[in-house]
Amino acid sequence: MFSIKTLLIGSQGLFLEAMISKLNKEAQEVFVLDGKGSKSKQKHPGVMEEYHFSYDSDNIEDIFNSINPDVVVFTGALDPTFTWKQQRDSVHYPAGLNNILISASKSGVRRLIYLSTTDVYDPMQFGYIDEQSPTNPKGQREKTILNGEETVLAYGRDENLDVVILRCSDVYGYYKGYYNAQCRCSEIAKQVLEGESVYVDKGKKYDFLYVTDLVQLVFQVTQINQLGHNKYNICYGRSYSEEEVFSRINEVLGKEQDVKYINDTQLGESEFVNERAKKELNFTIKYTFEENFEEMVEDFKRSHIIRTKGKKGFR
Repeated sequence: MFSIKTLLIGSQGLFLEAMISKLNKEAQEVFVLDGKGSKSKQKHPGVMEEYHFSYDSDNIEDIFNSINPDVVVFTGALDPTFTWKQQRDSVHYPAGLNNILISASKSGVRRLIYLSTTDVYDPMQFGYIDEQSPTNPKGQREKTILNGEETVLAYGRDENLDVVILRCSDVYGYYKGYYNAQCRCSEIAKQVLEGESVYVDKGKKYDFLYVTDLVQLVFQVTQINQLGHNKYNICYGRSYSEEEVFSRINEVLGKEQDVKYINDTQLGESEFVNERAKKELNFTIKYTFEENFEEMVEDFKRSHIIRTKGKKGFR
């Protein structure tokens, strides 16, 4: 297995921390661009260099020329830099992505991996959803990320840049105090532990993917010379309702948290299909949701106990 230079673009969070750990174990050279204008408090061990600039900074081209990375991973849908609570994110996201793509194409990057989300698909679909299924995102976050896909593909065609889009389902897990705030099961677990009101839509379902399975897949993509396609669904392959997730959290925590049911969302009865990724990328599900979901909730519980004692909180 050959060593490559990988530039990870994203802020400190669940995926970034787990990905750095994986690349360190594989003896790869790792660099990080965190999208922040000031140095973060914690420096990652095992990272060759960390850069603290916004993605649309004029310094990005110099950073690429200094590193000459073989592979770039733009964490996109999993990047905590973007909270999507402010409208400006929908402006800064494409501006930064364009700047990165220009710099990548100029510096001779071998491959750019763009982490997207299965939320870009039309939620009204029935049956199995594969990479050719219609996209029709509703929210500003999902629309912006989908537009980012088109931008990435355009650069791939026009600048002869090898790009691949990984549409990930809800990524969950708990690693070094980090979790994915965008994941619905993480959100519900936090609400239950905090004693907050939990609003559950009985008709809404999610596909949950454990972060370690995603990290392994991304690493495999950095090692493959020739890809058959430029879009892949990276998902668990089975969906769970909000009501089922809430009930399991209560069961694991031994709680009987009150729930407030909102309208039953009339969505299509569908499942995401990951057959293309299995066949071409050797994607496998090693960590089942049933087992690792409970582990994540227990980690939340331990962290919550520590936080309430005034030591360490959720990040």
